[in-house]
Amino acid sequence: MEPTLSEAPAVRSSDQELSNAVRAVFDIMVGLEVETPANELAVQAGVLTAIVHITGQQKGAVAIHCPASQACMFAGRFLSKDAPPLVNDEVLDVLGELANMVAGNVKAKLMPDAHLSVPAVVEGSEGMVALLWKTAQRKMFNTEVGAFWVSITVASPPEQQTLSPIQARAAELAKQLA
Repeated sequence: MEPTLSEAPAVRSSDQELSNAVRAVFDIMVGLEVETPANELAVQAGVLTAIVHITGQQKGAVAIHCPASQACMFAGRFLSKDAPPLVNDEVLDVLGELANMVAGNVKAKLMPDAHLSVPAVVEGSEGMVALLWKTAQRKMFNTEVGAFWVSITVASPPEQQTLSPIQARAAELAKQLA
């Protein structure tokens, strides 16, 4: 039986699978060696976040967070040309495709029956995405062109879901609207 992300031992294996997926994608597609630092830094403000949602029996998301300048360098390497000086459609497409490839690798190893969404890229003050009823992991990776972060968020199964006071109030108000 394949491990699931909702099982405790799978969290460790998902951590390793995430690292393996990131290393493979960035080595092959961007030509960069990726290392996991001993001490992680917080995600920088103003990053771009490329996210792919996971649907099916298990739900969640895989996201890559990096500064805009680094996304431009990734795009240049991915496309085998000079890095664009500013974020453009190519940069957004490449960052989305990198997230899609990492998510696809994680899905193949840990959630073969899941489905992946089309990648989306957003720019935010913290570059973070929050899902209800989740367990999340974020890892920092270093390359010769700088650090970036990859997050994997998995929704808890319904039997493990408990509503926070905010979620309970939102559910109450939603019933009134119906």
